[in-house]
Amino acid sequence: MFSSDNFLFIVLFTVPGAIYLLFNKYVRPIPKVERDQTARLSSALLFSFVVFGLNLIILRNGLSSFIQLKSVFDDVGELLKVLAADIIIGFIVAFLWAAVGKRLFLLLINLINKLMKRPVESENSILFNDVFETDKFFDRSAENIVTIEKDGLKTSGVLKYWTPDITGRCEFILQETDEIERYLRNDETLSEEDKIFLRIKFVYFDTSNELKITFYDRTKYDEWCKSSVNC
Repeated sequence: MFSSDNFLFIVLFTVPGAIYLLFNKYVRPIPKVERDQTARLSSALLFSFVVFGLNLIILRNGLSSFIQLKSVFDDVGELLKVLAADIIIGFIVAFLWAAVGKRLFLLLINLINKLMKRPVESENSILFNDVFETDKFFDRSAENIVTIEKDGLKTSGVLKYWTPDITGRCEFILQETDEIERYLRNDETLSEEDKIFLRIKFVYFDTSNELKITFYDRTKYDEWCKSSVNC
C-alpha cells in the first residue's frame, strides 16, 4: 500500500511546481514563458521548495496526523484538506510573487547592476511583453501608427490588436493601412518641416526574428486631420 508520508511528499512538492507553470502561462496579466527548459524547471523547483516550506509551517498539525495514517485513503477528508491547502497556498504565493516579490527582487538586481555599471534588466523575461503589454513605451489605449517590417515585407497602419509573445510567435492587426502608407510615401517627397510623420517615437527590433516595428509620433498627423476634409 502506498504510504501516507510518500504520498504527502509528492503532493506537497509537485503540485506547487505545476501551479507555478500554469500560473505563469495562463493567469498572469503578462504571461511568462521560459523558453529554456532548464531555466523553467529550475524556477518551478525553487517555487516548490518555498511553498513546501510554508506548508510544513502552516499545516504542521494536520500533516502530523495525516502521516500517521497507514493508507492515504484511510481518511479521505484529511487527504482533501491537505490537497486543497496545498493548492491555495501555492496560488497565494504565486500571486504575491508576481505582484510584489518579483519587483523587489528586480529592484535589488538592478541596484547591483548599477553599482557594477551593467545594463539594467527588464521586468519581463521577453522584451516584447515589456513593450507591448505595459504602458512604459506607448499608450496602448491610443491609436498608434506603426510600420512593421519583416522578411522584406513592409506594412504601415494603425495598430489595433496584437497577441502576447508566449511561444515566440506574435501577430498584429493593422487598420487604415492604405491611407497611412499613402501619407508615408508622400512624406518622402516633402521637406522635413512639411512631413506629416516628422518624428519617430521609438523602434522595436527583434534581432532573432528580424522583426522591426517603428512607432511614429502622430501629433502633427492629428493636427493635419483636424484641418483636412480628407482625413
